Amino acid sequence: MHKLLAILSLSLIICSCAGEEDADPGSADTFVKLFGGANLDDPQVVVTTPDGGYLVLATTEIDSVERTLFKIKLIKADEFGNQAWQRIYPGSNEVSYKGRSLVPYNDGYLIIGDRINPGDEELGSEEETSLLVLGVDQMGELTDNISNITLPSASLQGYGIVPTRSGDLAVVGKISSDTTDNNIFTSRLDGTALQVIDDCTAQYEANDVDLVKSFFERPDGSLAFAGSIANGSNGQVFVLPGCQASVLAGPSLVPGATASYTVNQLAETTTGLAVVGTTNINNNQDVFFARLTSLGEQVSLTVFDDLGPADDQGLAITTASDGGFIIGGLTEINTSNEADLMIRKLNFSGEVQWTRVYGDLNEEEVRFIQETPDGGFVVLGKIEFGGIDNIVLLKTDAQGNIN
Repeated sequence: MHKLLAILSLSLIICSCAGEEDADPGSADTFVKLFGGANLDDPQVVVTTPDGGYLVLATTEIDSVERTLFKIKLIKADEFGNQAWQRIYPGSNEVSYKGRSLVPYNDGYLIIGDRINPGDEELGSEEETSLLVLGVDQMGELTDNISNITLPSASLQGYGIVPTRSGDLAVVGKISSDTTDNNIFTSRLDGTALQVIDDCTAQYEANDVDLVKSFFERPDGSLAFAGSIANGSNGQVFVLPGCQASVLAGPSLVPGATASYTVNQLAETTTGLAVVGTTNINNNQDVFFARLTSLGEQVSLTVFDDLGPADDQGLAITTASDGGFIIGGLTEINTSNEADLMIRKLNFSGEVQWTRVYGDLNEEEVRFIQETPDGGFVVLGKIEFGGIDNIVLLKTDAQGNIN
């Protein structure tokens, strides 16, 4: 692993585009760090911690002779990106866990994802997936906060969790079932015992939606989340006004669109919402960015095709302290057609201020971005080495540079 990290650090190529020709070189507090091993890692979220470090959430896939297992991986890194500790959940191989989102809660953190019971062919039992909420303290040790929500004759996957102003927790998940057309699950959990509040639980039909792990409580108490409907043909934002509604509805991102607009992440702004995703409107894959009202209606939409005919994907978004946005994803502009990490700084109107591309001879992509207290950005990504997916963590300065 140390050899791989050295190779990565030495071979990282940084391409700066679209302005900022006079930007300062990377400062001393920037870094590139690699985490992983022999198993496939699927990075999900990174958050900054009170001590100035970082907490990375990932799902690890472990292949064995008998079956494939999934485990939640939590990595704590210090302010320089050095690993302080790593936790794996669960400790046994009887069930699998997948993690998708991570939020601070009561001097610790809550992870939402899936609990997968593999079933037993000899006994005739099938695999069962339920929504999992897992509590950990600041050191990653499990707390008593755990909730496992099951549905009869259906699989339920956890996508988003948010502490609400009323003191409870709101969750959103995806239903997969042969017996119902409902495929969105929303609920409230008691903030102490993490027990389901029945009169705040509902299921909705949403045209075969693919949810993204973005979930917010709006200032008026409503909940907002997003996904792509009908196999990615159009993004959609959903706003849930209270505990539940008779019908869950929300505007399509591009009404009447013939091209595909796949939403990959939603961000909350001071005036509404913003999304990033991928479109095929130019007959190849391009990144799009859209500003929305608080109800999810489109204010503006920009498609970025300035990197030429190469395929690009928009996978992550965060707001910046100056009122603009940072979006990230991947681009295949290099000559070997391998995907490289890409981040872009936009102003509030969606105009590009600078673009940075980071890569080497391997496949890389951005999964999550967050602004850091010093005005820089921490970027969580995936990098492939010899068929093994590992986690890459980058810290840039305010101009997106790495020293």
